[in-house]
Amino acid sequence: MKKILKTLTLILPTLALIACGEGKDETSSTNENETFTPVELKSCGSTSVDKVITALGSKFASLTGNKVTLKKNQTGSGDATVGVTTGKNNTKYDIGFLSREIKANEKATLTDENKNGTMCKDAVVPIVNSNNGYSSTDKATLTAIYKGEKTAWNEL
Repeated sequence: MKKILKTLTLILPTLALIACGEGKDETSSTNENETFTPVELKSCGSTSVDKVITALGSKFASLTGNKVTLKKNQTGSGDATVGVTTGKNNTKYDIGFLSREIKANEKATLTDENKNGTMCKDAVVPIVNSNNGYSSTDKATLTAIYKGEKTAWNEL
């Protein structure tokens, strides 16, 4: 099982690119006489990757012939390293996802068994309706809005 998990840790980021790529006619190279062990993957962390995880699990299953069961507990990036190192809610997770850079204190908890890399990054993009008459902003203003210091259009 550990060998499968280590392999998946290396394969999943690649599958993300395949799953998000152009649709092409793909054929499986699996032998009909081969038998596969069902795989259960437990993931935790960022909520941003929930749909990607589902797509990756399906793509992995179709490419390998394995039945993949996904147990997802996407509760936020802060749970990712805890989930894979010490566990969370009596469950140790196979894969933890962060939608941000890993912090130094989180990286310090990882062991040689824990591999990490970047699969994708997400972003928060402020969008304003053009009818509001507000056409540009800066980081300080966005920070003030986020902190609740500016709450009305006339304050901008």
